[in-house]
Amino acid sequence: MSTSHVNPVHPVAHSFQNRAEVECNDSCACFHCYARVAPTDIRLWKDSDDLNDEDSGALRDDAGPFRGMTATCPRCEYDSVIGSASGYELSDDFLHLLHNHWQITKHDT
Repeated sequence: MSTSHVNPVHPVAHSFQNRAEVECNDSCACFHCYARVAPTDIRLWKDSDDLNDEDSGALRDDAGPFRGMTATCPRCEYDSVIGSASGYELSDDFLHLLHNHWQITKHDT
């Protein structure tokens, strides 16, 4: 898929609350540090959806009582992981497009 016609908003959305999608991927990539990782390499998660969790954004492994729902890159620990099941080709150009979009969006808010 060519990256020139992709609106980055849609693929970036696949990096949030993405546990179910990540766990069924063949491969994942981080658009912050550009690392390629296997889904089984992801050990830290954030954004628990448990109503009893007083700090749902905390970065945690699965040993605790609250399971996070957003994958965190094992290399840089940013929540910028997108997987092959998203339907997008995880090429270098595509990851750079998402990275640049996220950096601009983050600073505009």
